[in-house]
Amino acid sequence: MSVTAAFDAVAGSYDQARRRLVPRFDDFYGTAVEVAAVPLRAALAAGRTPEVLDLGAGTGLLSLLLTAALPGVRVTLLDGAPRMLAVAADALAARGVPHRTVVADLADPLPAGRYDAVVSALAVHHLDDDGKRALYRRAPRR
Repeated sequence: MSVTAAFDAVAGSYDQARRRLVPRFDDFYGTAVEVAAVPLRAALAAGRTPEVLDLGAGTGLLSLLLTAALPGVRVTLLDGAPRMLAVAADALAARGVPHRTVVADLADPLPAGRYDAVVSALAVHHLDDDGKRALYRRAPRR
């Protein structure tokens, strides 16, 4: 079974296990939101709509937390698992968060656009070392 198929198979229940599987869950995600909030607040202060690119977004948990902390943020969610992205899109739509989804692998070209923050919670570890280096070289250019 491919990684994409494995994640799509558990899309509906993935978040239920996450709090149990991620040590210090609240600290982990809280720190990510704090760090990403800095450039997003700067965009708001400049009168722009802050843009976030969430790599390996899965069910959109990190984007949901970011948009709850900073209303007015627009997100682009990238993931290789369409069912995971569907869960994310439904949750963001239910909260009225402007978003778009992109079905792609982390090794694929990143979506064009200006992003104030490029974030990822638990996806980059799926890449080998060369893949991580390539992603890190591409991400700041967005």
